[in-house]
Amino acid sequence: MERILRGVFVDRAEFALAQNSTTRKAKASDLKIGLMTGVHRNFVNQIRATRPHARLQQVQGRHRGDALLGAWSTEGPYLTSAASPRDLPIKGPEGVPSFGALVSRYMPGVRPSTAITELRRSGAIQLLPDERVRLRSSSVGHRGISAPSVAAAGSKLSRLARNLMHNLRSADQSWFCKTVELRSIDERRIPMIRQTIAKRSQSFLDVLANEFTEEQTSNAVDAGMPFGVTVFYHEDPKSSSSKGALQRRRNNS
Repeated sequence: MERILRGVFVDRAEFALAQNSTTRKAKASDLKIGLMTGVHRNFVNQIRATRPHARLQQVQGRHRGDALLGAWSTEGPYLTSAASPRDLPIKGPEGVPSFGALVSRYMPGVRPSTAITELRRSGAIQLLPDERVRLRSSSVGHRGISAPSVAAAGSKLSRLARNLMHNLRSADQSWFCKTVELRSIDERRIPMIRQTIAKRSQSFLDVLANEFTEEQTSNAVDAGMPFGVTVFYHEDPKSSSSKGALQRRRNNS
Protein backbone atom coordinates (compact mmCIF):
# COMPACT_ATOMS: atom_id res chain seq x y z
CA MET A 1 0.00 0.00 0.00
CA GLU A 2 2.83 2.38 0.86
CA ARG A 3 4.49 1.79 -2.54
CA ILE A 4 1.21 2.41 -4.36
CA LEU A 5 0.49 5.60 -2.40
CA ARG A 6 3.96 6.95 -3.06
CA GLY A 7 3.41 6.40 -6.78
CA VAL A 8 0.03 8.15 -6.69
CA PHE A 9 1.46 11.13 -4.77
CA VAL A 10 4.33 11.52 -7.22
CA ASP A 11 2.10 11.12 -10.30
CA ARG A 12 -0.41 13.69 -9.04
CA ALA A 13 2.32 16.14 -8.04
CA GLU A 14 3.97 15.85 -11.45
CA PHE A 15 0.58 16.45 -13.12
CA ALA A 16 -0.18 19.46 -10.91
CA LEU A 17 3.20 21.05 -11.56
CA ALA A 18 2.79 20.47 -15.30
CA GLN A 19 -0.45 22.50 -15.24
CA ASN A 20 1.38 25.46 -13.74
CA SER A 21 2.11 27.99 -16.47
CA THR A 22 5.61 28.59 -15.15
CA THR A 23 6.61 24.92 -15.37
CA ARG A 24 4.93 23.76 -18.56
CA LYS A 25 8.07 24.16 -20.65
CA ALA A 26 10.46 22.63 -18.14
CA LYS A 27 9.86 19.20 -16.61
CA ALA A 28 9.58 19.35 -12.82
CA SER A 29 12.67 18.07 -11.04
CA ASP A 30 12.73 15.15 -8.63
CA LEU A 31 13.70 17.54 -5.85
CA LYS A 32 10.72 19.83 -6.48
CA ILE A 33 8.28 16.90 -6.52
CA GLY A 34 9.92 15.53 -3.38
CA LEU A 35 9.48 18.83 -1.56
CA MET A 36 5.83 18.99 -2.67
CA THR A 37 4.93 15.44 -1.59
CA GLY A 38 7.32 14.72 1.27
CA VAL A 39 8.74 11.72 -0.62
CA HIS A 40 12.54 11.56 -0.77
CA ARG A 41 13.92 12.57 -4.16
CA ASN A 42 15.66 9.19 -4.59
CA PHE A 43 12.28 7.45 -4.32
CA VAL A 44 10.77 10.05 -6.64
CA ASN A 45 13.41 9.22 -9.25
CA GLN A 46 12.71 5.48 -8.97
CA ILE A 47 8.96 5.99 -9.23
CA ARG A 48 9.20 8.27 -12.25
CA ALA A 49 11.51 5.79 -13.99
CA THR A 50 8.96 2.94 -13.56
CA ARG A 51 5.67 2.69 -15.41
CA PRO A 52 2.58 2.62 -13.15
CA HIS A 53 1.44 -0.87 -14.23
CA ALA A 54 4.95 -2.24 -13.60
CA ARG A 55 4.91 -0.67 -10.12
CA LEU A 56 1.64 -2.44 -9.34
CA GLN A 57 2.99 -5.77 -10.63
CA GLN A 58 5.98 -5.44 -8.30
CA VAL A 59 3.65 -4.99 -5.34
CA GLN A 60 1.32 -7.82 -6.39
CA GLY A 61 4.23 -10.16 -7.01
CA ARG A 62 5.53 -9.88 -3.45
CA HIS A 63 4.16 -10.85 -0.07
CA ARG A 64 5.78 -10.08 3.25
CA GLY A 65 5.45 -13.75 4.25
CA ASP A 66 7.40 -15.06 1.25
CA ALA A 67 10.78 -14.36 2.85
CA LEU A 68 9.68 -16.11 6.06
CA LEU A 69 8.50 -19.21 4.21
CA GLY A 70 11.61 -19.24 2.05
CA ALA A 71 13.90 -19.19 5.09
CA TRP A 72 11.87 -21.91 6.79
CA SER A 73 12.22 -24.20 3.78
CA THR A 74 15.94 -23.59 3.13
CA GLU A 75 17.86 -22.51 6.24
CA GLY A 76 19.64 -25.18 8.26
CA PRO A 77 18.27 -24.51 11.77
CA TYR A 78 14.71 -24.94 10.48
CA LEU A 79 15.34 -28.21 8.61
CA THR A 80 15.44 -31.82 9.73
CA SER A 81 18.44 -34.05 9.02
CA ALA A 82 16.59 -35.12 5.87
CA ALA A 83 16.45 -31.46 4.72
CA SER A 84 12.69 -31.15 5.16
CA PRO A 85 11.12 -28.20 7.08
CA ARG A 86 10.63 -28.84 10.78
CA ASP A 87 7.33 -28.45 12.59
CA LEU A 88 8.06 -25.38 14.72
CA PRO A 89 6.72 -24.33 18.11
CA ILE A 90 4.91 -21.01 17.98
CA LYS A 91 7.15 -19.67 20.76
CA GLY A 92 10.49 -20.91 22.03
CA PRO A 93 13.49 -19.91 24.16
CA GLU A 94 16.02 -17.43 22.80
CA GLY A 95 18.23 -19.07 20.18
CA VAL A 96 15.89 -22.03 19.61
CA PRO A 97 14.22 -22.24 16.16
CA SER A 98 10.57 -21.22 16.45
CA PHE A 99 7.85 -19.68 14.32
CA GLY A 100 7.91 -16.59 16.52
CA ALA A 101 11.63 -16.12 15.78
CA LEU A 102 10.92 -16.25 12.05
CA VAL A 103 8.15 -13.68 12.41
CA SER A 104 10.41 -11.33 14.41
CA ARG A 105 13.10 -11.60 11.73
CA TYR A 106 11.06 -11.47 8.51
CA MET A 107 7.77 -9.79 9.54
CA PRO A 108 8.87 -7.20 12.12
CA GLY A 109 6.07 -5.48 13.96
CA VAL A 110 3.64 -8.37 13.33
CA ARG A 111 2.42 -10.60 16.16
CA PRO A 112 2.88 -14.38 15.64
CA SER A 113 -0.88 -14.90 15.99
CA THR A 114 -1.53 -12.38 13.20
CA ALA A 115 1.09 -14.01 10.98
CA ILE A 116 -0.48 -17.43 11.59
CA THR A 117 -3.93 -16.14 10.63
CA GLU A 118 -2.59 -14.50 7.48
CA LEU A 119 -0.48 -17.45 6.31
CA ARG A 120 -3.17 -20.02 7.14
CA ARG A 121 -5.65 -18.08 5.04
CA SER A 122 -3.34 -18.44 2.05
CA GLY A 123 -2.79 -22.16 2.73
CA ALA A 124 0.96 -21.75 3.36
CA ILE A 125 1.02 -23.18 6.89
CA GLN A 126 -0.98 -25.55 9.08
CA LEU A 127 -1.63 -25.04 12.79
CA LEU A 128 -1.14 -28.31 14.73
CA PRO A 129 -2.96 -29.19 17.97
CA ASP A 130 0.17 -29.00 20.18
CA GLU A 131 0.88 -25.28 19.58
CA ARG A 132 3.16 -26.10 16.68
CA VAL A 133 3.10 -24.93 13.07
CA ARG A 134 3.76 -26.98 9.92
CA LEU A 135 4.98 -25.58 6.61
CA ARG A 136 2.74 -26.52 3.67
CA SER A 137 4.04 -24.21 0.95
CA SER A 138 7.26 -22.26 0.41
CA SER A 139 5.37 -19.29 -1.02
CA VAL A 140 2.17 -17.40 -0.33
CA GLY A 141 -0.76 -17.83 -2.68
CA HIS A 142 -0.88 -14.61 -4.69
CA ARG A 143 -4.18 -12.85 -5.30
CA GLY A 144 -5.24 -10.89 -8.34
CA ILE A 145 -4.07 -11.35 -11.92
CA SER A 146 -0.28 -11.45 -11.88
CA ALA A 147 2.42 -13.79 -13.15
CA PRO A 148 2.60 -15.83 -9.87
CA SER A 149 -1.20 -16.14 -9.53
CA VAL A 150 -1.66 -17.15 -13.18
CA ALA A 151 1.08 -19.79 -12.78
CA ALA A 152 -0.62 -21.15 -9.64
CA ALA A 153 -4.00 -21.27 -11.39
CA GLY A 154 -2.43 -23.07 -14.36
CA SER A 155 -0.93 -25.68 -12.03
CA LYS A 156 -4.32 -26.39 -10.44
CA LEU A 157 -6.03 -26.60 -13.83
CA SER A 158 -3.34 -28.99 -15.03
CA ARG A 159 -3.88 -31.28 -12.03
CA LEU A 160 -7.64 -31.30 -12.46
CA ALA A 161 -7.25 -32.07 -16.18
CA ARG A 162 -4.82 -34.89 -15.34
CA ASN A 163 -7.38 -36.39 -12.97
CA LEU A 164 -10.20 -36.24 -15.54
CA MET A 165 -8.04 -37.61 -18.38
CA HIS A 166 -6.83 -40.47 -16.19
CA ASN A 167 -10.43 -41.42 -15.41
CA LEU A 168 -11.31 -41.36 -19.11
CA ARG A 169 -8.40 -43.66 -19.96
CA SER A 170 -8.60 -45.93 -16.89
CA ALA A 171 -12.22 -46.23 -15.88
CA ASP A 172 -11.50 -49.38 -13.84
CA GLN A 173 -8.83 -47.59 -11.77
CA SER A 174 -10.32 -44.12 -11.54
CA TRP A 175 -9.10 -41.43 -9.19
CA PHE A 176 -11.65 -39.85 -6.91
CA CYS A 177 -13.51 -36.94 -8.50
CA LYS A 178 -17.12 -36.51 -7.46
CA THR A 179 -19.59 -33.64 -7.65
CA VAL A 180 -22.76 -33.00 -5.71
CA GLU A 181 -25.25 -30.59 -7.27
CA LEU A 182 -27.11 -28.41 -4.77
CA ARG A 183 -30.24 -27.17 -6.50
CA SER A 184 -32.65 -24.36 -5.61
CA ILE A 185 -30.44 -22.64 -3.04
CA ASP A 186 -31.80 -19.36 -1.73
CA GLU A 187 -29.38 -16.63 -2.84
CA ARG A 188 -29.48 -15.11 0.63
CA ARG A 189 -27.91 -18.29 2.04
CA ILE A 190 -24.98 -18.38 -0.42
CA PRO A 191 -22.49 -16.39 1.76
CA MET A 192 -23.16 -18.68 4.73
CA ILE A 193 -22.80 -21.79 2.53
CA ARG A 194 -19.46 -20.51 1.18
CA GLN A 195 -18.12 -20.07 4.70
CA THR A 196 -19.37 -23.50 5.77
CA ILE A 197 -17.74 -25.21 2.80
CA ALA A 198 -14.46 -23.35 3.40
CA LYS A 199 -14.30 -24.23 7.11
CA ARG A 200 -15.23 -27.88 6.70
CA SER A 201 -12.92 -28.35 3.72
CA GLN A 202 -9.99 -26.80 5.59
CA SER A 203 -10.65 -29.10 8.56
CA PHE A 204 -10.82 -32.10 6.23
CA LEU A 205 -7.51 -31.19 4.57
CA ASP A 206 -5.83 -30.60 7.93
CA VAL A 207 -6.93 -34.04 9.16
CA LEU A 208 -5.58 -35.65 5.99
CA ALA A 209 -2.25 -33.85 6.37
CA ASN A 210 -1.91 -34.98 10.00
CA GLU A 211 -2.91 -38.56 9.19
CA PHE A 212 -0.75 -39.21 6.14
CA THR A 213 2.22 -36.87 6.47
CA GLU A 214 5.01 -38.70 8.24
CA GLU A 215 8.19 -37.03 9.44
CA GLN A 216 11.17 -38.12 7.36
CA THR A 217 13.83 -39.87 9.37
CA SER A 218 17.55 -39.26 9.13
CA ASN A 219 18.05 -42.39 7.01
CA ALA A 220 15.35 -41.47 4.50
CA VAL A 221 16.75 -41.42 0.98
CA ASP A 222 13.57 -40.88 -1.00
CA ALA A 223 11.37 -37.83 -0.55
CA GLY A 224 8.37 -39.93 -1.61
CA MET A 225 5.86 -39.68 -4.41
CA PRO A 226 4.22 -36.26 -4.92
CA PHE A 227 0.60 -36.55 -3.86
CA GLY A 228 -2.05 -33.94 -3.17
CA VAL A 229 -5.73 -33.31 -2.61
CA THR A 230 -7.57 -30.26 -3.93
CA VAL A 231 -11.07 -29.26 -2.82
CA PHE A 232 -13.11 -26.66 -4.66
CA TYR A 233 -16.71 -25.65 -5.23
CA HIS A 234 -18.30 -24.01 -8.24
CA GLU A 235 -21.08 -21.54 -8.86
CA ASP A 236 -22.53 -22.01 -12.32
CA PRO A 237 -24.01 -19.01 -14.17
CA LYS A 238 -27.78 -18.83 -14.18
CA SER A 239 -29.65 -19.58 -17.35
CA SER A 240 -31.78 -16.81 -18.86
CA SER A 241 -34.97 -18.74 -18.03
CA SER A 242 -34.09 -19.03 -14.35
CA LYS A 243 -33.22 -15.32 -14.20
CA GLY A 244 -36.56 -14.47 -15.75
CA ALA A 245 -38.43 -16.70 -13.31
CA LEU A 246 -36.60 -15.11 -10.36
CA GLN A 247 -37.46 -11.63 -11.62
CA ARG A 248 -41.12 -12.57 -12.06
CA ARG A 249 -41.24 -13.92 -8.49
CA ARG A 250 -39.75 -10.67 -7.22
CA ASN A 251 -42.20 -8.58 -9.21
CA ASN A 252 -45.14 -10.63 -7.91
CA SER A 253 -43.98 -10.27 -4.34
